Amino acid sequence: MDDSSTPRNASNGDSNVATNDATRSLANLTLTSSTNTNGKPAPAAIYPALPPEIMAEIFLSVCDYIPQRRPPRMTSPLVLGKVCGAWREICWSTPSLWEVIDLLVVPARLDVQNELLKEWIARAGSRNLHIYLNEEEPHRGWKEVPPHKIMHTIASLSRRWETADIFLPEDSYADLIPIKDNLPVLKSLSIRPPKQECIEIDLRIFDNCPLLRSLDLGHYYLENLYLPWKQLTRLYADGLLIEECFHVFRECRNLINCHLDKIISDVEDIVTLPVPITHRGIESFDVTSSEVQDISSVFGNVTLPGLTKLQISCSDWTADTTPPLLASFFKRSSCNLQSLIIDRIFHLEGDLIDFLDAVPSLIHLNVEERDFHFSVDILDFLRCADSRGLFLPNLQALTLCGMFSFDIHDMHGMLEGRRNNDKLTTLKSFSIVRFNSTVCELSEEVERKILDLVEDGLHFSISMPGCPEALSQFPPWLTTQFA
Repeated sequence: MDDSSTPRNASNGDSNVATNDATRSLANLTLTSSTNTNGKPAPAAIYPALPPEIMAEIFLSVCDYIPQRRPPRMTSPLVLGKVCGAWREICWSTPSLWEVIDLLVVPARLDVQNELLKEWIARAGSRNLHIYLNEEEPHRGWKEVPPHKIMHTIASLSRRWETADIFLPEDSYADLIPIKDNLPVLKSLSIRPPKQECIEIDLRIFDNCPLLRSLDLGHYYLENLYLPWKQLTRLYADGLLIEECFHVFRECRNLINCHLDKIISDVEDIVTLPVPITHRGIESFDVTSSEVQDISSVFGNVTLPGLTKLQISCSDWTADTTPPLLASFFKRSSCNLQSLIIDRIFHLEGDLIDFLDAVPSLIHLNVEERDFHFSVDILDFLRCADSRGLFLPNLQALTLCGMFSFDIHDMHGMLEGRRNNDKLTTLKSFSIVRFNSTVCELSEEVERKILDLVEDGLHFSISMPGCPEALSQFPPWLTTQFA
């Protein structure tokens, strides 16, 4: 078993934020103040002043498991237990420290890992379990040495599964058959086959999960999956066919967060349904593909009136199809979109401006484009320099990534223009990521004015990936904004 395995359910609710932050700070102090005596770890000096209950909370904080973070935890109860007898007693008597099972299966150590797994589970007592199961060499798919004993061990505890993130080769499917109808507390499920290859497998073991709300799946054919689709509020799906995307919109009627990654199609033309599918519950939608027609098929056939957050990424989109397609989607949806991230969508700056002009509700905007230079035109629209009407009047945070033909003086002009217009919201954050390292001369007057904006609360940053020497043209106080 991976010695870095750790358990922890993050606390919920705004009332716990301050307490959690304080506990983490104390945890960091406790760990970093540890010393070594004769090469052996000794407990931190702060330990004797704290009761075991507080130490247990500190241990829970530093053992917090966050899969999205790399590494996903700071330490583990096994590591903490090695410090001294007092710490070991606290760790061994705190079941919540052991409720997460993060197991990296190593074919050469299967028997040993299974015994360690049983001991780990015993320390968790009767608590619900969060299982993260992966393998050392995922491309092999466990074909040579299947971990049958390990799969049987975790399957025997299925009634306590609250989270399950399982690498599931076809050869191991039979090992999990006993979990069917024995998943009463499962809330979050992630399943994926090896090699990121779509496989045909009749998967029926997860069809009865009364509490399941979150699902991550990759490279399965949906027609072979029997899942409680109508219960789901969150879905991440990798490698779905276009028709399967439509299945999601039709069947997952309670969905709130939807991420369709690398959608694919078996036809060359854009798919058109007789009537677009309306889904009123989705608030956050993230879609990526390498083919223009796949993205077009999605947005041309769905209506999302509840959408507030959208992210679109495509590496093969033509300027001729983009504006009318997205414009018709927003016209149908009439949604109050507040956050938008677009990555390599437009080939012409004018098309981008026309598109954004149709989304006045935006508060947060992040645009990355490589096919054109951002010009002063977009800044003129942002500060409403003429009588063309208000452009993104509610915008508070803006990030532009790409190549630019405007300079820092033009940026300041836009910031001041919005600041002095009562009909426009003042930008609180403005970030530029430049992929061209053109020299940007900065006059003392503009430097002073930008400094005033920063001191007044503006977060202003410029970064130049691969060109750190270009930042030397800016004064020291301004380069601190770039960190």
